[in-house]
Amino acid sequence: MTLGDRRGNSDIGEFRENSPGCRVGSATELELSVVIPCLNEASTIVGCVESARQAMREHGIFGEVVVSDNGSTDGSVDAATRAGARVVHCPVRGYGAALQWGFRHAHGQYLLMGDADQSYDFSLLPGFVEKAREGHAFVMARGFAGESRLARCQRCTATSARQF
Repeated sequence: MTLGDRRGNSDIGEFRENSPGCRVGSATELELSVVIPCLNEASTIVGCVESARQAMREHGIFGEVVVSDNGSTDGSVDAATRAGARVVHCPVRGYGAALQWGFRHAHGQYLLMGDADQSYDFSLLPGFVEKAREGHAFVMARGFAGESRLARCQRCTATSARQF
């Protein structure tokens, strides 16, 4: 997973109330948007959305889950919506396009991305948010066998956060 800070971005926009159930928490501003690009992931998207929403709820993080769909035909959109995500439809094919589209339509101060195939443990997202709250502009985890993902949260000092 990777988290970026979009502080200073003036065109984030207002949260639209047309997606009841997609918000977690009770603050007026979204702190976190979990962005999940998706293409035909009906069998795994619900677990991802539910895990991210549960982690936010349990740790008092006010946020949303944005699923950026890339043309799914297997029921992924309906499954994600029922699980509480806000789904946006990317008009251009490709993983990178779906990710950027999701970032563009996210409303949180911080953006966290993870895949829809359950290869990321969204229950660990509070550790990423904690690092962002400390002022780190970019937080990421790398995989090494036997090492905790939270232990790998680190600041990328050579990379500045891109503003979307």
